[in-house]
Amino acid sequence: MKKFTLILVLATMFLLTACEEIPTKSLNTEPELFTAVEEQDLSTAEEKEESLPQDSIGNSEENVRTMALADSGPANTKTLPSNKKEMSIEEIILKYKKILNISDDYDEVSTEESQEMSGDKYYTVNYNNTKTDESLWFSADIYGNLRNYSSYSETNNKKENNLSSAEAIEIVKSILYELYGDVSKDFIITKDPSMNNLSWNQSYYTVTRTVNKVKVPTDTLSIEISKSSKNIVYLNVNTASNYDFSDTSNFEDLEGIVDQDQGFQAFKKANKIYPLQLKISDMDSYYLYNKYSLKAALGFIEKQIPVSAKDLKAYYRDPYRPMGLGSEDKLESNEAMAEAGLSPVEQEHLDSVNNQHSLEDAEQKARSLFPLKDYKLSYSNFSPYNGIKGYNKWSLTFNKDDSYIYVSILANDLSLISYSNYEEGRKEDLDPISYLNLANDFVVSKAGMDPSKMTISERSKNDQGDDYHLVEYFRNLEDGQILFNDKVSVNINKKNGKVQYFDKQWTFDLKDVEKDLAVSEEEAYEKLNDAFGFQLVYLRDLVDQEELFRAYYALNTNKLDYSGIYLVDGQSGQIIDLYGKEILTDELVEYSDIEETKHPDIIRTLLENNIGFSGGVLDRTKAVSQEEMFRILLADDFQSDPLSISQEDLYKRVKERKLLNGEEANPDKIIRNRDYARYVSRYLSYFDDIARNNQIFKDAYKDIDSSDPDYGYLVLGKLKKTMEFSSDNLLEPDKEVDRETFLYYYYYLKANN
Repeated sequence: MKKFTLILVLATMFLLTACEEIPTKSLNTEPELFTAVEEQDLSTAEEKEESLPQDSIGNSEENVRTMALADSGPANTKTLPSNKKEMSIEEIILKYKKILNISDDYDEVSTEESQEMSGDKYYTVNYNNTKTDESLWFSADIYGNLRNYSSYSETNNKKENNLSSAEAIEIVKSILYELYGDVSKDFIITKDPSMNNLSWNQSYYTVTRTVNKVKVPTDTLSIEISKSSKNIVYLNVNTASNYDFSDTSNFEDLEGIVDQDQGFQAFKKANKIYPLQLKISDMDSYYLYNKYSLKAALGFIEKQIPVSAKDLKAYYRDPYRPMGLGSEDKLESNEAMAEAGLSPVEQEHLDSVNNQHSLEDAEQKARSLFPLKDYKLSYSNFSPYNGIKGYNKWSLTFNKDDSYIYVSILANDLSLISYSNYEEGRKEDLDPISYLNLANDFVVSKAGMDPSKMTISERSKNDQGDDYHLVEYFRNLEDGQILFNDKVSVNINKKNGKVQYFDKQWTFDLKDVEKDLAVSEEEAYEKLNDAFGFQLVYLRDLVDQEELFRAYYALNTNKLDYSGIYLVDGQSGQIIDLYGKEILTDELVEYSDIEETKHPDIIRTLLENNIGFSGGVLDRTKAVSQEEMFRILLADDFQSDPLSISQEDLYKRVKERKLLNGEEANPDKIIRNRDYARYVSRYLSYFDDIARNNQIFKDAYKDIDSSDPDYGYLVLGKLKKTMEFSSDNLLEPDKEVDRETFLYYYYYLKANN
């Protein structure tokens, strides 16, 4: 027992230390207990909706994803009771042998019975064919509802593409109907651009459940289909209700819902937009000390709060929030450095460290703040605080028997940086004001901070659904803006009414603040509405009635980043993420002029793999610009669709890949044959050295000779068939590359390289 407790506490200590340095979820929920839905929120990228009948769902034109607003509430939430009767393992095997088309050729079978921490039970059935080395497994709950499925065979992994998007969608629809019947006809099938690629063996789809033609963003299926065998090779069900998506008994009806305009007005009251300063760290620099700049922004200081579609009350759930950035590098001992001979930089650092407080001072301070009389100091570490030059912290662990307390003290002034103490207890829940008073008292008495100089999130004034109450303070700047990255988090254990976690993220070398905002708060709301769309969704009520799904209004987060925080650039009005980068909200759609192209099937296949230009018209004879070409050419590098790549990130990657190789970036430049040949040779890298040796190619063309620096690139493009020309003895170096031609070239470039 002691060994297990030690491991648990050390793991908690590591997570708390990491919270001071890297983006992470809030400490209001134990890290190992996050639900599958929350985990998918972090990994799922934007998805392009595939065609369903327009009358099958009220908002079928919208993109869908398992989104940041769609967390299922407190961790480890038990699924809702099923209306079905329990099934035996024999009945479950027979059911899915038929649905999944499992043959009798499998000569090895095994079964497992499992139970989750929530109490939910399920069976797993494993199959293996020793002759063909094929295998599969599936799991279902005790009511016979499928949880997940996976299969393996060499046929599924062949490098063949026999599958069109239309065929894949029919396969998805078929399995949905087998599992859930008629209600599945209204489900929304979306394609994940980060998971679909011309050269990959599978097509990846996400299915979002709907009830009463309203999305249930917490209830989704992830499905992978082999392009060669056309078989489903993976299926996983994520749910905050139960695994029977045909069961709608726990969903309230839509009678009496208010209109969307009223909902948006209530939403604005619940989701206050603040003027912010974002601390933008230099993520691409490997410095010991953090480099950053500040960006003026407007946005929420917490995860979005949906409002009820009936009474317009705000629905407060348990969010997670990202923390600051930095590094945790151990310092070498003074003696070892002295033997090697100190450089001026090393000497400067040691001089600054020597002026900071010692371990003994830090330990004494910790013991003065907390009741540690009978606790032994069992671990200490001296390291930089958040990568800020000249600022360090002492990380201390105290233990007594099976009890551990973690304290982090700033070495500069002995102020409290973080604290962790896990104690069981039994206590009635306090009211929100009492929790707020407890947090304020801790911030003042233990951390020596003034709550009046910070902004407390609206969320912290309300009851929360798990075992902890989170109070989060954001740093106020003198001009009335909030420094979003500087915050203090206090978690109070509801079982014992004591502060269990404390964490302080602070900037001590704050630079000039950009005060002027070109965008008003009202304009910021409208920009968010325009970019994301405001919609009706079903979410499980985990506050008042745990077993009921209610209708709520919320912003769509199909294109939002993992944080769940909505931000608008204070100068440009662009939608941005926590790193100040623009979140692009354009999407690929079917071209109305696709049948006018010479190769409509190729253009359509590219669209199915999220490759193309924005807008509903291809405009096939329009010349391609440098930026448009690079967006598509490098989409695979970003594992994303071309429209989601910011110009800054795009040209940074262009530089890394040396595609310009000394040329100036010119996003609006019209691409001609010579440019395309040159950029593609560099893209393929191994072509470039050959192409630059013009003299190895015979002068055999009427319109260009080897004195032209692009001659070798064009000849290689012809020889390697990455380009086509109108005549055998012409290379047409200055002919513009139009959109259709470029997409045609790109298709064969990816198919053959």
